[in-house]
Amino acid sequence: MRPHDFAVVEVPVMNLGPVAVVEVGEISGPSPWRVLKDRQIFVIAVIAVVVASLAVPQFATVGNVEALLVSVSLAGLAAIGMTLVVISGSLADLSVPAQVALGSIVGLMLDERGYGFAIALLGGVCAAMLVGLTNGVVIAAGGNPILVTLAVLTVVKGINQGLNDSNAVYGYPGTLKDFANASLGPVPVLVVVFFSAAVAIQFVLRKTRFGFNVYAVGANRSSARVSGLPVRRTLIGAFVISAALAGLAGVLAGAYGSQADFNVGAGYEIYALTAVVIGGTSLFGGKGDAARTVVGVLLLGVITNVMILLNLPTALQPVVTGLLIVAVVGGDAIARRGRSR
Repeated sequence: MRPHDFAVVEVPVMNLGPVAVVEVGEISGPSPWRVLKDRQIFVIAVIAVVVASLAVPQFATVGNVEALLVSVSLAGLAAIGMTLVVISGSLADLSVPAQVALGSIVGLMLDERGYGFAIALLGGVCAAMLVGLTNGVVIAAGGNPILVTLAVLTVVKGINQGLNDSNAVYGYPGTLKDFANASLGPVPVLVVVFFSAAVAIQFVLRKTRFGFNVYAVGANRSSARVSGLPVRRTLIGAFVISAALAGLAGVLAGAYGSQADFNVGAGYEIYALTAVVIGGTSLFGGKGDAARTVVGVLLLGVITNVMILLNLPTALQPVVTGLLIVAVVGGDAIARRGRSR
């Protein structure tokens, strides 16, 4: 076999049960081009930061960097959760905005009624998890992810409007709002929560049986089922965890902004999916991780922040985001077609 040939062999992965067929890669080690390709999102992010710092003097100030990180943290939580859904081969969860709003409303309603920090936080998260459970059960049974989550989005939006007669919920001045607006040293709590969630999900994906199953199901659902992997439980788990993070984002968003209503979380699904895809997670499933999504979130934040600092038209932001999605998804599709030949 020549030095840069590839081999596909059967090897046990992490002693997790069934033997899996995996691509071993280059026998003599990866080529420099392969390494660069695998790290390209990180390279692009570094270049973007350097260019932004040189082109816009205000960008690199401490106040602006802090504001940038806070601004991406809440939608970033939803993106971290969305990563699991996309890797599992389920395309996307379009009901994320409704989950965020539900978590926000329930959390602040509980807080407003004096149930305290822990109950308010857990209540908001658990309410969103019920939505994720609904998505997961129906999709695991064969439902189309886009149609199912779109239908659930519509239903939960109606529930959110009815929870407080479409009025805003303001919560109770105290621990929940104090927590969301606090800092650990120089770092805002929202930023700490975002990065902590990313580390936790990265660990789950790379070091646990469930994480292995998510990749296997996303790569080839039929093969995973034949191999005896718990496909249905894996899909349900991915949607429930994603919803939990969306609910957490909702509670924190409501507490940080001191109010919650059915519009909280609007647009989070597009932002989250864009960050996931830009980070290098394949929409076709089976590839990606939370670390790449973090870079995607930060890259989106840098682009948006620079556009604001340059006083560019607000309408230009969704245009740039849409073009990024088209470019990344198109590139992924072309690369997959090339590998299949």
